[in-house]
Amino acid sequence: MAPLARVPTVPLQRAIWSRTLHATCKMTPLNRALAHALQRAGFISWFTESGAHPPDASILEQFSPAELRDMHIAHTSNRHKRQLWMGLSYHTNEWKRDNGWWESKDVPVMKTILSKSQKLKAERFVMSPGEVERFVTGAALGEDMWRKGLVEGQGTFLRIDGGGEEDEEWSRKNPVEVLESREAAERGVGGAVICRVWPHRKRAFDEKDSQDKTIWWERVTAGQQTKPE
Repeated sequence: MAPLARVPTVPLQRAIWSRTLHATCKMTPLNRALAHALQRAGFISWFTESGAHPPDASILEQFSPAELRDMHIAHTSNRHKRQLWMGLSYHTNEWKRDNGWWESKDVPVMKTILSKSQKLKAERFVMSPGEVERFVTGAALGEDMWRKGLVEGQGTFLRIDGGGEEDEEWSRKNPVEVLESREAAERGVGGAVICRVWPHRKRAFDEKDSQDKTIWWERVTAGQQTKPE
């Protein structure tokens, strides 16, 4: 068995490449806080604590994302055997049709997710509140990919020092706080960059071809056709 990933970004990127429904990593306060921030931003649909296997589909259907967030499905007292499970968010067929992506494959909301190393102080990138405000408006703070200004659809996630979320109960259980940069700008706080997300974007496509594919897709979903004409 492959070793369990230390951070969520690696298994999430693998899940994006393989178009799977979920990903898992070690359960830590920071990973849990990052998963919560990714969910609020719409990049993942749910996250929960479980064991070596993902939650059963019936559980995912029965409980809301907020309920799953506070569940412990691991059924073990050994904290080292608990894993953080996350469900990827996928675009709808309507979005694919309108943005040049078709039924050939599922399209996750995320295209790329990369983590910023926190091992050495020299490698860390900490934004002040003022830098966060400039960053979310698209202003570049430097030349590398971590400092290039944010554009629509992207997300940069910051570990916030001190302070708690508005949800007091969540804050008590999860002292580590992670905010998407736009949330941090609204709160007027800064923090250390821990990861950045790039989305799948609209593809350029021919209008007539788009209309033909729309008609074909409607026929496929109605069971009148199984392959393109």
